Amino acid sequence: MSKETDEIAELKARLDQLDIVKARIEHWEVITRDKESMIDRNIHQTLIFILKIFDDEVK
Repeated sequence: MSKETDEIAELKARLDQLDIVKARIEHWEVITRDKESMIDRNIHQTLIFILKIFDDEVK
């Protein structure tokens, strides 16, 4: 193979690696977003629970 052909093959391999990294980042973004929404729901449920306790004590 010529030097140019080797360089093209190397660039294609690097591009493939970048595609893999991009897919992993997108995957982790989805997981992070899901965890954040789960944490938000848990905080919301906890706050409601605390407010109900205070409301019951006031009554």
